[in-house]
Amino acid sequence: MSIIELDYSAITIDTSIFDNNGIALEKGLLNQLDQFKSGPVQVLISEIVDNEVTAHLSEKIKEARAKINQALRAAENQLRVTSKDCSDAKALIFDAGDDVDVAKARLNDFYDKTGALVLECNGLVDVSSLVSMYFNFEAPFEAGAEKKNEFPDALALLSLEQWAENNDVRILAVSSDKGWGKYANSSSRIDVLDNLSDAISHFQPHNFAKNIIDCIKDNYVNGVADNFSNAIKEGIIDSLDGIYIQIEASSAYCYEEDDVHAVYDCHNLYCDPSGNPEVNIIRVEGESLVLQVTAFVTCEVYASFGLSVWDSIDKEYIGLASTSASVEEQYSTEVLVHLSGDFSKGLGEVDVEEVEIIDVPTHVEFGEIEPDWGHDEE
Repeated sequence: MSIIELDYSAITIDTSIFDNNGIALEKGLLNQLDQFKSGPVQVLISEIVDNEVTAHLSEKIKEARAKINQALRAAENQLRVTSKDCSDAKALIFDAGDDVDVAKARLNDFYDKTGALVLECNGLVDVSSLVSMYFNFEAPFEAGAEKKNEFPDALALLSLEQWAENNDVRILAVSSDKGWGKYANSSSRIDVLDNLSDAISHFQPHNFAKNIIDCIKDNYVNGVADNFSNAIKEGIIDSLDGIYIQIEASSAYCYEEDDVHAVYDCHNLYCDPSGNPEVNIIRVEGESLVLQVTAFVTCEVYASFGLSVWDSIDKEYIGLASTSASVEEQYSTEVLVHLSGDFSKGLGEVDVEEVEIIDVPTHVEFGEIEPDWGHDEE
C-alpha cells in the first residue's frame, strides 16, 4: 500500500467561501468536506467565521421564512387553501426555533458531519501581536478608514497561525478575501487558495484517477461523447425541469406571467488556455470518485403573459390579450459528477452514479412585453 504524504494537516475556510457556496451545508462542495472526518486532515473553523456565518445564515433563514409566509397568504387568498392548512404549514416551518437557533443547529450538524474543530481566539491570540499588526499596517490590515473592519480577519488568522505553530503543522486556508491572501505571503504555516474545489483537490491521491481524467479531457477536445459528458448534459436538462424563475419585464399594460419554463440548448466546459477542460478531483474513496467541472450553459426561457388594464369605473382589471415570449439565457454552474467502478479499466467501465448541478437561472429579464393582437390575412 502506497503512503501519501500530505503537504497540509488541516484545511480551513473563511466566511467568503461559505457565502460563495450559498451556505449550502448539505450539498455541493461544502458537503464534500465530510470526507475529512475520518482521515488525517483536520477541518478547522475559526470562532470568528462561525459567528459571521451564523449571522449570514440567520439572515437567509429570515428571508426564506418571509417569502414562505407571503406565499402562504397568497395561497389562502388565491388558491382557496384553507386557513387551517396554512396554519399547519406555518407550524412546521416556523416552530423549529428562531432564525439564530435554526442557523446554529444546521452549522452544528455540519461541524459534526465534517469533524470540524471550532477554534476559540482566547488563549491563541497574542494581543500585543494584534496591536502591532494594526499600527504597522500588516496584513490583513491596510491603510485607510476601513482598517478597523479587518480586526475579525486578524483574530481568525492569528488564532489559526498559533494553532498550527502549537501542533507543528501547516494549514491550507480557503478564502477569496484579499487580506487572507496577503497574510499568507508572510506566513510559514498558512497558505491560501481562493477556490474550494482547488483546495479539496490538494488532498486527493491522483494516481489511479489520472487516466480517467485524461480520457475525459481527450474525449471533450475531440468531440467524442462518453458516459461522463452525456451524464452532465442530462443532469443540466433535468436541473431545468420545473425550476422557479422570477421574471423581470416592463410593459405599458399590467401583466401576469404564466407557464414559465426553461429549455436546454447547449453547454461548454470551462477550459484552460490550451483548450483542455479543467477537471478537479474532489473525493477519492475505494471505487468511488467525485470530479468537479464548471459548465457554461445556454438555455431558452419561455413565458406566456396575460395583459390587462385597470378599469377605474368598475374598479377591476379588464383582460385585453395574451402573448408569449422567449429569451436566451446564459449562466455558469459548478457540476459535481460521482463515479464508481474499476478505474484501472478505463472510462468505459465506470458508472456515473449522480450528477449535482449547483446553480440554475433564477432571474430572467424579458424586456418590453406587448400584446399579440394577431395579424390580418391579406
